[in-house]
Amino acid sequence: MFLQNARDMVLVAGVPLRLNEQDARQQDARLRSFEEGKTSPSPTSTTASAELSPLYRAYVIYECLLINLLGFVTLFFQCELQRLESAFLKRFPHALSKEAADTLFGHFWLKDDLNCNSDAARCLTYMVCGWLLIAGILQAFVNFDGLRRRFFKSDWECPRGMKICCLYAFFACDWYWVVLMIAFRGVIGWQQIVGSAVDILLRL
Repeated sequence: MFLQNARDMVLVAGVPLRLNEQDARQQDARLRSFEEGKTSPSPTSTTASAELSPLYRAYVIYECLLINLLGFVTLFFQCELQRLESAFLKRFPHALSKEAADTLFGHFWLKDDLNCNSDAARCLTYMVCGWLLIAGILQAFVNFDGLRRRFFKSDWECPRGMKICCLYAFFACDWYWVVLMIAFRGVIGWQQIVGSAVDILLRL
């Protein structure tokens, strides 16, 4: 039954192509090879390429590392980093300006100690941490087929449409952050505003 529906595999991948007889035979052969554990059934020869352009690939790597990973680490340990910053400024009061110390110690989120001044604030901080972690994992696993196959050996290539959906979803999220920063500009740190603006400009 799996092989009889070989021509439907292109539709499963989200690309409504009609295969000619030669393409159908190639698809059947690919599926047989996959059942024998030799290859992936992904219909790459009959669909638009899902490979990232070099420029967008570099951007996704930048976002995964400097937005998601760095954001997760600095936000998860925000209270500890703020305590280190306070101790540093007390020990060396004239070494750095407050803005430079904030940047050095990862104080990238809310102003002053608003991330840590209550149980509710800390709880919401950890909630956002979880979102950043999930976003980074999804971003990496959707866009980098080779990375995903290190964990899921028999997985297919991610369809091109899925990667485009990922692009637009994160673009919409960027503008959601813009709305938040405008609405709560009195409490959001300047590093967060500048970093988000740079990220949006790069995505555009």
